[in-house]
Amino acid sequence: MDAIGSVPAKSTADAYRKLEAVRSELTRIQIKNQFPYFYATSLTWLLRWLLTERFHLTQADFLNLVGRGGSNISLKIEKHFRAIAQKINSLPAVAEDIRRHPAAEMQNRLPPRLVADIRDVIRLYGCRSRHRSLYIKRWAEDPDEVLSIIHRLVLHGVPLEPAADENRSKPHLPFWLGPLISTTQRFLDLREDLRFLLDRCLFLLRQSLLLVGEKTGLGDRVFFLSSAELSDYLLEEGDKEKIESLADQRRDQFLNSAEASTFIVDGFPADEFPAEDHIFKGIGSSPGQVTGCARVVEDPTQSNFEKGDILIAKNTDPGWTPILSIVGGMVMEEGGLLNHCSIVARELGIPSVVGVEHATRRIPDGATVHLDGGRGVIRIVDPTSTPGNQNK
Repeated sequence: MDAIGSVPAKSTADAYRKLEAVRSELTRIQIKNQFPYFYATSLTWLLRWLLTERFHLTQADFLNLVGRGGSNISLKIEKHFRAIAQKINSLPAVAEDIRRHPAAEMQNRLPPRLVADIRDVIRLYGCRSRHRSLYIKRWAEDPDEVLSIIHRLVLHGVPLEPAADENRSKPHLPFWLGPLISTTQRFLDLREDLRFLLDRCLFLLRQSLLLVGEKTGLGDRVFFLSSAELSDYLLEEGDKEKIESLADQRRDQFLNSAEASTFIVDGFPADEFPAEDHIFKGIGSSPGQVTGCARVVEDPTQSNFEKGDILIAKNTDPGWTPILSIVGGMVMEEGGLLNHCSIVARELGIPSVVGVEHATRRIPDGATVHLDGGRGVIRIVDPTSTPGNQNK
């Protein structure tokens, strides 16, 4: 990927060849990634079966065991963000000035060494963003997202390391399970590292597409054409106006997309039936219990959630990781035991439940909810109030 990225593209043909080289590399990465992904999945479910069915441990015990001692790129990035926030907070006058001004002004108010630290984050991890869609700008293209995350960490004064869970106990298990547990943890870490490799490739793919868009005059419409359509456009083997119109239509649909209603009741659309008992069930992916204010979040760099709030989202991409140390718990509509959110939540000791259908619709923003990450249960305590958070 480094070699592909360094190739100059002086003409449209050069830009297209570069794009095709990235697409080929992406295919190769995805094929190779299937094997470690398969190993991670198989080992995790084997370990879960042994611990819960054969040794009669709880789901929370299993999650605690696989969540210990992780070392992967996502956690390193999260720690890097924490370290910068802690350095800023170690300078009281600077920290106070940062808190009183917008995140976008941060670099103009920090000492040069801290500005250099932020630039290092962007240089090292700039391929990440809040969403993997190729249409979304990456941190390297939109440093304000990085500044917003650091600004929020400074506001909440997060420590360098996540708080240790004193309630985590290590069950007595046969010695032969040790290698299985450590091997499972290694493959879970590898999943995160491979995701970062994929992020690098997707960023290079985005840059290559933008380059083709610039050379052809398509601009960001290039994201909404298939490979065959783009090839026809460049070789002038198709109706260029028709292809451009098709790209415009798809872009409009993407930018103005709306979810279909789940039900039709008496001829009218209804997104969800009201829950009478205010209890929702999902997959418990990180153990622990927490009661707090539910915050429905689409963009973690723009949402106004506070430390200890319960994050309610459709999903999280790796670019959300640095902000997760603020939240008290997480509820996701998508995902399972092996998705990014679950792996990071276990390492950070944050209770989480995933696979909760339509959680962003069914759980009101601002409601007080109780979350049990071990059992995978969310209960609405009060649908309207927003009291202080109480962790257990």
